[in-house]
Amino acid sequence: TCSYVMCFKYYFDGDDRCGQVAKEWLLDDVLRPCRDDSLYRDMGTTANILWGGGILKFASLCFDLMDAENLFTCEERREVEAILSLVAYKLVDKDFYPWDDIVKRNECLGNFVTNVYLGLGCFATAFPDHPDRARFLNFAIDLLDRQITEEFYDSGVYIENPNYWLGVLTKITELLLPLRADGYDITPYLKTLKRSLLCMLQILTPPD
Repeated sequence: TCSYVMCFKYYFDGDDRCGQVAKEWLLDDVLRPCRDDSLYRDMGTTANILWGGGILKFASLCFDLMDAENLFTCEERREVEAILSLVAYKLVDKDFYPWDDIVKRNECLGNFVTNVYLGLGCFATAFPDHPDRARFLNFAIDLLDRQITEEFYDSGVYIENPNYWLGVLTKITELLLPLRADGYDITPYLKTLKRSLLCMLQILTPPD
């Protein structure tokens, strides 16, 4: 978390020391361990899917911010993209992770799937020249569309409990921001988010 903060400090303040610390953290502590094959032996579990989606989100956002200031060398950029591509391909591989079975068994996508498509969407927007960018982006948007359509009631209430409800709204917002920066029209999603947030505020706010 501290290194994540340093990434933003470098982006906003241009503090080179913070930038170097954040880059070393991203490469040595977050990404390079992803090359360990043992991490993928049981990737078809909720815990590891959460790990995969989280890795993609945080690493993609951090890289996007820091690379905007040309902090990475060309070799480092290639390394970051290669490692994140490995995780992304694992997450969309239905032979590796049984998407249809898990959704059917749980009867809903649920908050952990939000984490997956958030990661894929952030990766796709951070690497616009990736050869499978469209595949990852479409995968993310398809899941986003399904969740918006199937799991939010007309009242704005989300299908899971309030703790997950708030988490899903936060994650959807985290995805919509880079999508908007990428030129994607997010207007249809904002209506659902606004209705849902107002509904939550009404529930959480004590009556006068």
